[in-house]
Amino acid sequence: MRDGKVLLGKRSDLRSFYPDVWDVPGGHNEEGEPAEEALARELMEEIGVVPTEFTRLSVLAEINPQANDTFRYDIFLVTDWTGEPENLTDEHTALRWFDPGEAALLRLAHPEYPNMFAALGAGRHSDGA
Repeated sequence: MRDGKVLLGKRSDLRSFYPDVWDVPGGHNEEGEPAEEALARELMEEIGVVPTEFTRLSVLAEINPQANDTFRYDIFLVTDWTGEPENLTDEHTALRWFDPGEAALLRLAHPEYPNMFAALGAGRHSDGA
């Protein structure tokens, strides 16, 4: 988040997982990789930033385990970083900052995102799973 807005990426319609929806930047952990290290690696790869202040907001379950395996998604609130976010891969077709209320109305990659965005907009969040 920056200035009360959340950064989302529009997933390419060519992606096999959740095409053509808005999603938070990030990705999957490599074998044995802690979630915090995956966060730093994925943000550098995807948007060219290194998170310096962050807290875990939630751990979300995969909504379609039959098709996508039983992934879990560690969701972090990143409030400070080095670098300026820019779209560095073909995973997303766009990056955009949204007010949390506006973000909650988008076609999103996970059904829990609107609740998380509403809590962020109201200034509420937890730092545990």
